[in-house]
Amino acid sequence: MEEEILQQLKMLNENLIKDFELRTEAFKLYQERNANEQELAEIALQEAEQQKAQDDLKEAKAEQRALQIEQFLKSLESEEAKEKEELSRQEMIQAINEVDNSALLTELSEKLGVIVERTEKSELQLKQEDLNYFNSRSLFMIIMFVVPCWLTVKYLGRLFDSASAF
Repeated sequence: MEEEILQQLKMLNENLIKDFELRTEAFKLYQERNANEQELAEIALQEAEQQKAQDDLKEAKAEQRALQIEQFLKSLESEEAKEKEELSRQEMIQAINEVDNSALLTELSEKLGVIVERTEKSELQLKQEDLNYFNSRSLFMIIMFVVPCWLTVKYLGRLFDSASAF
């Protein structure tokens, strides 16, 4: 009887040792899984920060390009305005030099009317160019900033949804 009890105790001891080993392995697997999940979360966070830094860099470059383009356009506009002003002054001086009688005065009046019309047209053209510039600028802003921001939010939403599924 003592041998039977001893045998049963040995079997029970072996079963307990096997159970302990299985539970130890399961616990190790659980710890590894948690460590892997933490690493994945850290990697995802680092990737998100890196993507944000890249987006900020792209945005800064786009703003710098936009400022350079704007400065270039302003310099062109000022050069055009100077040229137009110089042409109109020359036309006025030429018209004043030609004034000898009343017939020439009427001709001068017509020339001044033409100059005024050209100036008005150029002002209208400048306004239309400004309008076109701001329209294209707003489209540029939408394409370069709003669309990537929307895509980033959508991507991050999916990323966090998939990360929370674990």
